Amino acid sequence: MQEPKLLFKNHHLKIHFNENDEKNWLENNDIIELIKLLKPYPSEEMDAYPISKLVNSPINDSPEIIKPVNAL
Repeated sequence: MQEPKLLFKNHHLKIHFNENDEKNWLENNDIIELIKLLKPYPSEEMDAYPISKLVNSPINDSPEIIKPVNAL
């Protein structure tokens, strides 16, 4: 399976597209068709793990803050 691409990001929303949907997103002007592309990312393809509370502050800008930590 091909890795989805991250095309848009803000504080609340990340949109991942496969290659086919990416092309449609970039080339389509029909809002109804674009909305159809907005679907949840499959949960079975996600990982979840606890991370450091350092992630809560923008002054902590390091890849270390998103590494898994031991759950308490």
